[in-house]
Amino acid sequence: MLKVLKIESAIVPKKIELYNELAKYCELTLIYGVKNEKDKNISLIKEAKPAYKYHIIYPGIIDRIFAKYKKIIKTGIFSCIILEGYRSPMVSDAIKYLSQKKIPFILSVDSSIIPKKEFILTSWLKYSLISKASMWLTTCSATENYLIAYGAKKELIRCHPLSFLRQSEVHRATLEEKEKIKKELNIPYKKVVLNVGEFTYIKANDILIKAMSWLDKDIGCYIIGGPPRVEYMDIKEMLQLDNVRFLGYVEPKNLAKYYSIADIFAHPTRYSEWGSVISEAMSRGLPVITTKKCLAGKELIKDEENGYLINTDDIDALVNKLKVLLTDESLADRISSNNIAAMQNYTLEGNAKAHLNIIEEFSRTFNSSAS
Repeated sequence: MLKVLKIESAIVPKKIELYNELAKYCELTLIYGVKNEKDKNISLIKEAKPAYKYHIIYPGIIDRIFAKYKKIIKTGIFSCIILEGYRSPMVSDAIKYLSQKKIPFILSVDSSIIPKKEFILTSWLKYSLISKASMWLTTCSATENYLIAYGAKKELIRCHPLSFLRQSEVHRATLEEKEKIKKELNIPYKKVVLNVGEFTYIKANDILIKAMSWLDKDIGCYIIGGPPRVEYMDIKEMLQLDNVRFLGYVEPKNLAKYYSIADIFAHPTRYSEWGSVISEAMSRGLPVITTKKCLAGKELIKDEENGYLINTDDIDALVNKLKVLLTDESLADRISSNNIAAMQNYTLEGNAKAHLNIIEEFSRTFNSSAS
């Protein structure tokens, strides 16, 4: 069985299940860096009892921190080493260390775009780190271009689906299921527009709220993501939008219910480095309306196949596309079926298998070992 080491700059809770799945196919070890000993994710991962080995590198004197992960590399014989979070001190040092020791490694970068303006020194630092990898792992074409700009070789970049939903969760609710869940959640509306995400200016919920003023009152809009901004409450009150509902944090199990009863997912974000809610919505068969500034949208959405891409802050376009999808049931149904089909392999299991394929290719190509 292949021995795999992954070094990450932080503990990301939703990745634990991904690594549990990957650990079915390889002997996996994780090294996590944390900013301080009070990091809430430390207790979370301990309670989760993951199926893989892990080490937590606590803050301290820099040389001691780096010595800990170097010892793990030296004492293990790994078929593949993957680094993620190249901007962090620990991972950037690992890049330099592996390069000096001539140990091949994969650099994983989930989502980034080339900045329009950048200091020369910043650009040089990125190039000096990114270009050192032997292979690169990412999620979308925009990040491929980013990696190439900083020295990655196009022929050695591999992609994986960025999804944490299980195959069993790719499901379009039937009309009967929808009506049952609507009663359970006390939702009175004929149709529902859903948005999930933080209530921040960048997510542009103000655009969605204003767009709702142009729709019939029997269309409900549920915006989930914590306490709403004061200005959002003011817009709702000014426009007398009783059909716009703000919900705070919703547990994943209950969040799935809101995806199930929704008819459209609207995400008019002003910018999103990725946007995992796009694939989550598609996995429930929802037509998606998002903007050209959402990387996940640009990667996954084709107009009238999966939903629509619109310009940012374009209320008219959002209203138009909402009306189209709410009134043209045959189009909405076709898009729903397309999205379920598109997401069949865009799952946590698909993500783990893509990682495994890349790890096996890396091992064959570089015969990576460290001792």
